[in-house]
Amino acid sequence: MPTDWWAPPVDSLLDAIVAEDGLAQPCAELARARAKAGVGLPEAFDDLWALFSVLRRLPPPNVVRRFAESYAESAPAAELVTESVDPLTGIARLEYLRVRLGEVYREAAALSREVPATHGLLTVRFEALPTGWLGTTCRLAIARVLHTTFCSGETIATVGPSALAVLTLHATTVVPADLSATLSDTSGTDVLVRRIRLPTTLPGALMQLDVLAESDCPETPHK
Repeated sequence: MPTDWWAPPVDSLLDAIVAEDGLAQPCAELARARAKAGVGLPEAFDDLWALFSVLRRLPPPNVVRRFAESYAESAPAAELVTESVDPLTGIARLEYLRVRLGEVYREAAALSREVPATHGLLTVRFEALPTGWLGTTCRLAIARVLHTTFCSGETIATVGPSALAVLTLHATTVVPADLSATLSDTSGTDVLVRRIRLPTTLPGALMQLDVLAESDCPETPHK
């Protein structure tokens, strides 16, 4: 394990694993330690996921709940306040992706080049997740895989209740089918990743996001 991973609660957690004892309390202590050390919540969850990846299973929903609650109780308020990123998953909100697209299209115009020649969009759609902390656990699993896969300046954003989008360079070596399989295996739910072409204009790209968001929203029953 990395040397900066250790903290006193880590020993308690490892002892509980060896003894096959309850993990919720030791995980809560680890969350408090990470919060007090100034570690962000997504990064703290990375520690939890790293541990359970060694155990080859997802953390139980009650462990995820205790971890999040303990972190929130101990973290400085500033650690939990953000307008553009979900503090639980570290995934950007749709509004931030709109801003990033604006930056990309303005830069392309300044360099007299077409955005579709340099950038693309990957959509990540998954089945409706269970409610409660089981759904949260699945969502965190998906987020962790995406953060690990896209760690070179790509923008990962939520576009709907069961859809994400990733703004990437065309040079990415990610294969949608392979990523779909990895996400499905890790989260325990069916996930489909597709590559779509960006329009040539910013208004067209923003409209494309609107269509993606609308197609992911449940239909309103007719009265």
